[in-house]
Amino acid sequence: MHFLSRSAILNGVPLKIPENLAQTSSEAKIKMKTVDSSQNAISKALRMLSLLAQSHDPLRLGDIADATGMPKSSVHRILTILADESYIEPTGDGFYQPGNGLRVLAAGMEGHSGSGIEATLTGLQRSTQHAVFLAVLSGEAVVYTHKVDPKLSYSIAPDVGSQLPLFTSAAGKAMLAFLPDDERDHLIGDAATRDLADDLARVRDAGFAIDHGGADPSLCSVAAAVLDNNGYPVAAVCVSSLVFVLDPAELAAMGRPVIDAADEISRRL
Repeated sequence: MHFLSRSAILNGVPLKIPENLAQTSSEAKIKMKTVDSSQNAISKALRMLSLLAQSHDPLRLGDIADATGMPKSSVHRILTILADESYIEPTGDGFYQPGNGLRVLAAGMEGHSGSGIEATLTGLQRSTQHAVFLAVLSGEAVVYTHKVDPKLSYSIAPDVGSQLPLFTSAAGKAMLAFLPDDERDHLIGDAATRDLADDLARVRDAGFAIDHGGADPSLCSVAAAVLDNNGYPVAAVCVSSLVFVLDPAELAAMGRPVIDAADEISRRL
């Protein structure tokens, strides 16, 4: 390897950068540009999520572009990605609103507070002595975001992050019953039956839903919807056990405390 002397450098001898070092420098610049671009995209997506989360009404693409100062093309591209990941959802008429993914994040953050969702769920578990869950809608299923297990020799399924069918689970029917008619009809689609319609009508009247071996042959549950200020079901509180432990009548007797827990969480939203 050849090195230039200090005097040669001071006398103006051109410094030749080895090819491998020049290539490394070029690659580093490309990586820095890629990182800067990724950070910029993340920043834009967070600004848009924050805007939608704070808005009481769905927003048009143009409204989001004006509020964030971003080009409509960039807004559309980011909205498409966020919708694919369920963090936002288009309403079908050119408007966008928070999606189930964002609601899961919100529920998870609220659960970190000792006086928030976790405390309410823990109180319900202590009073019923059965497993307690919080679930949110995710397409045609419900996703469980919180779980408080009783101190038993066995664990009651499902685990946090698990999904159960929307139309057969108690948590799913509790939320489905309080959805706007058009959204509920869209979700039900070809699964619509007179029995399901009658079942959802009973849920609306009673304020809670019961499932005894429908979603899972070994499980039974009673659930009530958590409603926001507009009466929209953002989640459901659910008490679950094994089918040979609780019969339908015993589940129904737990309906009132489950509703009370759901209402308490609604007031915290």
